[in-house]
Amino acid sequence: MPPSAHWFIGLAGLVVFVVQGQYLVHVAGPMPELADGPRMLYRSGHIYLLLTSLINLAIARAETPAPGWRRRVHRVTSAIVAVSPIVMMAGFLVEPTSGTLERPITALGLYAMFGAGVLWSFAFRPTRRHR
Repeated sequence: MPPSAHWFIGLAGLVVFVVQGQYLVHVAGPMPELADGPRMLYRSGHIYLLLTSLINLAIARAETPAPGWRRRVHRVTSAIVAVSPIVMMAGFLVEPTSGTLERPITALGLYAMFGAGVLWSFAFRPTRRHR
């Protein structure tokens, strides 16, 4: 994905994060009055959206690796990171009302982000610093 796409996705995710916060205050009800389980699911889902949005903004500033396998790894991880805010938003909307503390959607998104992070670290060569 081009860096501009990550920048747009990250910025859109931050806007949705603010809207989500307003939803939590005005629609979901006062957080202290919610049961512990749903409150935990709402709050963590809210923070996960922020996390994935900020990672998209950070990747928008990353350099593109050299051609070859590193570029292919870069494309795959870039696509995973670009989709992650959507997955986190789906988890935020579905999981707190499921009546269980299971988080299959969020877990999928977090495992995918973990895998993308590990793969991303192999796509770039460490830079040598000269003194």
